[in-house]
Amino acid sequence: MDALLMEGSSLGRLPRERRFETETDIEQRLVELLSATDGMLVVACSVQNIDRVVSVYRAAKRSGRQLVVDAYGAEILKATDTASIPKPSGDWDDVKVYIPQFQRRLLVRNGIAHLVDSYKGRRIFPEKLSGQASKSVMIVRPWMLTDLQEVGALEGARAVWSQWEGYLTSESGVAFTEKCKALDIPLETIHTSGHADIHALQQYAAAVNPVRLVPIHTFFPSQFSELFANVELSPDGNWVEI
Repeated sequence: MDALLMEGSSLGRLPRERRFETETDIEQRLVELLSATDGMLVVACSVQNIDRVVSVYRAAKRSGRQLVVDAYGAEILKATDTASIPKPSGDWDDVKVYIPQFQRRLLVRNGIAHLVDSYKGRRIFPEKLSGQASKSVMIVRPWMLTDLQEVGALEGARAVWSQWEGYLTSESGVAFTEKCKALDIPLETIHTSGHADIHALQQYAAAVNPVRLVPIHTFFPSQFSELFANVELSPDGNWVEI
């Protein structure tokens, strides 16, 4: 291998000896939290993070609960076209779809309301959600809490932030935190990075054994020479000839 472009997102924010939690760890933490949750568990994570969605689903199933997603989440999961990934179709009877009012209007406005036809038999309607809250885990985005409050689905609920904690300082993250406080919903962060930790990066670099290792996507490129062999630093914007 002539050159390996190596990301280093974990440098500077993770001690070198520490490993990131695995998805199995995340699943177990969710199971433990569910045992202490009387109402619905709402999980704020990216539905495009398929590994995380699977972890949430597995935790829900182990806890005797169903997974609930919105229309966007349903379409993302169906688009994977992978038999082993939970989705509101086929044999996945414990995956349901709840469409918030704002999203219903959006589907109509964009001329794609017909999408809901494919969820027939899998939908949970607003008037039924509160009755199913205690046996549900819902993947949400921050703006959805108001809708869930209005349909009475947050009694005894707990919330999980399962994204990078830095997003909590964004406008939507702050709004989510404040809404949880206002509704007296306990909020806990259960997340692991999608990036590799330093140990995994070192294992990979050793296996590939490139002639040159070029650091990219890191705030600490100078640390690479202490951790890897054959490092060649290149400032952003410079061409690297191979």
